[in-house]
Amino acid sequence: MALKGDNVVVPSMKLERMFSMKGGKGEASYANNSQAQAIHARSVLHFLEETLDSVQLNCSEIPFVVADLGCSSGTNTISTVEVIINHMIKRYEALGYEPPEFSAFFSDLPCNDFNTLFQLLPPLANYSTSMEEFLAAKGHRPYFAAGVPGSFHRRLFPSRSIDVFHSAFSLHWLSQIIEADGSFTVNKLEVFKGGSPLVVNQPDNAAEVGRALANSCRTVAGVLVDAHIGDRLSDELFLRVERRATSRSKELLEQLQFFHIVASLSK
Repeated sequence: MALKGDNVVVPSMKLERMFSMKGGKGEASYANNSQAQAIHARSVLHFLEETLDSVQLNCSEIPFVVADLGCSSGTNTISTVEVIINHMIKRYEALGYEPPEFSAFFSDLPCNDFNTLFQLLPPLANYSTSMEEFLAAKGHRPYFAAGVPGSFHRRLFPSRSIDVFHSAFSLHWLSQIIEADGSFTVNKLEVFKGGSPLVVNQPDNAAEVGRALANSCRTVAGVLVDAHIGDRLSDELFLRVERRATSRSKELLEQLQFFHIVASLSK
């Protein structure tokens, strides 16, 4: 399978080596340009929690495992995993059960900047204490974490090893697998307008809007662009994007909108 465009065909294996959000912690990195995704993720938390309410609970002796597909390298994936695990802890406690151990797998293509992601993870809570203290530790994560590099178009995990899969801003890639296998039930499907992809502190500052748009574009497509035309031409290209966006900042803020497709699937 290959990604086709008007002027380029990129083989799937090559795409896996180069298609990732911009890593690191620089100005154009995903870690510093994913505020819009965070806002929109929070806007669908109710949908996520409704789905989690239908997940079957394991007995306390069996670890509960979460996997985020397309985790990238910012804090959004960490926040989402925390929401999932905290919600499941409350479900166990509401039924009078002791919560199990929790594990989270952060998965993305091998070219993803997992190093930056791991640096952003809170430290693991002290496991030598009681399970109750472990789960309630402030500023620490009550779950074990691991990275899983690879494409979800192929098998990533052992059979029946994951309790909850989550994937944000990746559904358009997953749809091919769902249609091919025919093994998922669509429990709920919603489409809604999610607001502007630009998050700026001063909307009236045209220069800030232009810079935010250029950084946002480079965060998503920069790695691919760099691979095709080189760093020098890529710098010039995104500088031109910034200049044009600055000159049309008001129009961009009014017209650029996210549309979201949110689906709850079960096997």
